[in-house]
Amino acid sequence: MVIPVPVTGPSAKVSFYVEGGGTGVEARIYDTAFSLVTTVVEQKTFGSGWSSLALDTQALSNGTYYVKIVIHAPGGDAHRSKAIYVAK
Repeated sequence: MVIPVPVTGPSAKVSFYVEGGGTGVEARIYDTAFSLVTTVVEQKTFGSGWSSLALDTQALSNGTYYVKIVIHAPGGDAHRSKAIYVAK
């Protein structure tokens, strides 16, 4: 889940679920051509349960972007993608 929808200010929050505890979480923002725009976090550890990350959206132009979250865990990696809509 991304809050707010659409993103109208300088930041947003993306929530995700980590099952069993993640040994490292990566989050990156891509544009609609799937080109990397920015890395939000790389190899941050989260405990089991719901977690969230703050997204700095100040440098993003109006449009649609995708947040890709990869959760590295002992049982295998989990991939999550969430669309964000920026309308400043």
